[in-house]
Amino acid sequence: MGNAPCFEGMRSIRDAQTPTAGGTTIDHILTIVLNGQKLEIARPDPRMTVLEYLRDVALLTGTKRSCLQGGCGACVVVLERYDWGLHKWVAKSVNSCLKPLVSCDGATITTVEGVGTERKGCHAIQERFAGNHAMQCGFCTPGMIMNTYALLKENGKPTAQQCMNAYDGNICRCTGYRNLVNCTETFASDASAECRELGAKFAAFDADNEKIAQRARPERPISKVFKAEDVTWYAPTTLEEVQGLRSKLRRVALVLGDTAKGMRQSAYETFGGKQSDVIYLGNVDELNFVEADSHNLTVGAGMRIQDLCDAVRAHSSKLVYAEDLAEALSTIAQRHVRGEAGWAGNLMITRTGFPSDLVPALLAADATITFITDSMQEHQVKIEDFKQGHVPADALLTKLSIPLRSTGFYRYYRVAHRKWLATAFVNGAFRIDVDPATKKITDARVAIGVYAYGPKRSESAEVALVGSQLNTATLQKAIAELHKDLDSEFTSEAQYKTIDNPEGKDAYRKAMPDTFLFKFFQEAQAKFGVKKWSEAEIGMMKTPPLKRGTLKFEELAGREDKAQLSAKGLTTGAVRYTDDMPVPSLYGYMVVSTCATGKLKRIDTSAAMAAEGVETVVTAADI
Repeated sequence: MGNAPCFEGMRSIRDAQTPTAGGTTIDHILTIVLNGQKLEIARPDPRMTVLEYLRDVALLTGTKRSCLQGGCGACVVVLERYDWGLHKWVAKSVNSCLKPLVSCDGATITTVEGVGTERKGCHAIQERFAGNHAMQCGFCTPGMIMNTYALLKENGKPTAQQCMNAYDGNICRCTGYRNLVNCTETFASDASAECRELGAKFAAFDADNEKIAQRARPERPISKVFKAEDVTWYAPTTLEEVQGLRSKLRRVALVLGDTAKGMRQSAYETFGGKQSDVIYLGNVDELNFVEADSHNLTVGAGMRIQDLCDAVRAHSSKLVYAEDLAEALSTIAQRHVRGEAGWAGNLMITRTGFPSDLVPALLAADATITFITDSMQEHQVKIEDFKQGHVPADALLTKLSIPLRSTGFYRYYRVAHRKWLATAFVNGAFRIDVDPATKKITDARVAIGVYAYGPKRSESAEVALVGSQLNTATLQKAIAELHKDLDSEFTSEAQYKTIDNPEGKDAYRKAMPDTFLFKFFQEAQAKFGVKKWSEAEIGMMKTPPLKRGTLKFEELAGREDKAQLSAKGLTTGAVRYTDDMPVPSLYGYMVVSTCATGKLKRIDTSAAMAAEGVETVVTAADI
C-alpha cells in the first residue's frame, strides 16, 4: 500500500487508560490487524464504522461507499477472528458500512488492497475476474472480489452451489452475474466442465490453500470501554458485568452485529428512543456457545444467525428436518449480514413490528427462549409467548433451544420482491407428523408471519389438521380455520397503497396462506405416499447449474476477447471514482417526500435555501 494509515487524535497507551470508580484500569486501546499491519488506535470513536475508518482515516478507497444499508455489497471486507463460541478461527465477509470499528478489537481486517495489487501481484481471484470480463463500470468489483475471497477463506474449495449462493448480498447493476459466478465457480470442487475450461486459461490455483488456518487461540478478550462525545461503548466479558452495567445505565442499547441500523438509519435506536450507552455482547462468555443433548440444540444469544444455521445443519442426524429449517433461516437478509447479525437482536426487533423471517420458522419448530431481567435468574418461554405481557421490555435473551426430532415434515415459504434482502409480503412455516400406517396427521404446527401484527400460530388450523387425512377436505378446513384465527388481526401494508390502487396488495396477501397450505399439502402427500406429484406440479424443480455464456465482441479482427485496460485496476480497487478523490466540490443530497404514494403538487424550497451551507436547490425545472 502507498500511504501508511494515519490516526487522528493518536495518544500514547498510558494516556488511553482511565481509572474507573472501582479503582481498576480500563484499556481504551483498540487493536486490529489491517492488511497484515498491526495497528493500535487510541480512543477510537464508537460511532465510526469500519468503512469510515478505511476510507477517511486509512485512505483505502478500494472499499466503496454506496448504499450504507448492507444491501449492495460494494463495501465488503473480510474479517478474521477467534470465535470463542465455536472454539476456532473463523473468516467471514462483512458489510463494513454497518460494522462498528470498535467491535473489531483483536480481529484481522482484509480489504481488496490487501488481497493483491498490480505492483505486488494480483491474486488468482483478481486475475480471473479481470480476464473473464467480470466487470463493466467496476464500482461493485472490489466487493465481488472480497465476496469470493471470503468464500475461499471459509471453505477452501467451495461447491458450485455455494458459489451461486454467495452472491445473495452483492449487487451488480451493469454486468450481470453470469461472468461473476463463473469466475467464482472456477475454484469449486465440483465446477462444471465449462468453468473448469475457463479456469484452465489462468495459472493453476488450489483454493484449499486459501482456507483460514487453525492456529493457537489468542488470549481471552478483556473488558474495554470506548467513548466519544455522548456515546459510550462498553465491551464486557461476563454476564455479571452486563447486568451490573444495565443496573447503572438508565437507557442502554444492546448490540452484537449492529446490523439493524441498516434498516433504521439511526445508530442505537430502539423502540424507546435513541441511546447513548451501548453494551456490546460479542465477548460475553456465557452468551457465546453451541451445545446439544439428546433432546435440544441450544445456542447462546451471542451467536450470529449464520452460526444458528450452521448449528442446525450440523445436527441433521438428530433433527430430521434440519436442512429445511436451515434453509428457512438462510433467507434472512444476506450472508454478509447473517454472519454478523445476532438471532437475539432479530427476535427483539420483531416485537416492535419488524417483519421477521426468523420467528415463523422457529414457531413451527417449537423453539423456546431463555431470558433474564434485573437478576441472574433465568426464565424460559415458548417462542409464541415472546411478546409484551409475557416477556418484559428490558429482558436480555440468553439462549435459544430447538427440540431435536427424529420424525416430522417441515416446510417454510415466503413471497417477496426477491429471495434475499427483501421483507416478505407474507411468510409461513408448517410442520406435521403423520402416522405411517393410517396416514393421519398426529401433530401439526401452522405459523404465519407478516399477516397479523407479529408472527402467530393458528391453533384452530392445527386442531383441524390433527387426526385428519392429507386430503382436499382437510386442506379446505385448515384454510378456513386459519382465516378465522388471523383475519381479524390482518395488518394492511401502507407502502403498497397508492391513489390509483387504494387497496394495495391486501387481497393478494390474504390469499398467500391458502397457497402456502396448498403447496405444503402437495409436498406432504408426495412425502408420505398419499398421492404422487411431479416435481413440476409441486414447483420443486431444481435450479439447473449456471452455464458459462458465450461472449461476442464487436471489435477489430484479432482484438476480440481482450480485457479492458482498466480491468486489473478495477479488481484491485486502484481505480478511483469521484467519491474516492478529495476534489473541492459541492455535495448534493436527494430530498424525498414523506408521502411515497402521493402526487406532487408543488415544491417549496424556502426552508432549504435558508439552511446553513445550502447553495441552491435543483429541481426538474432546472434540468
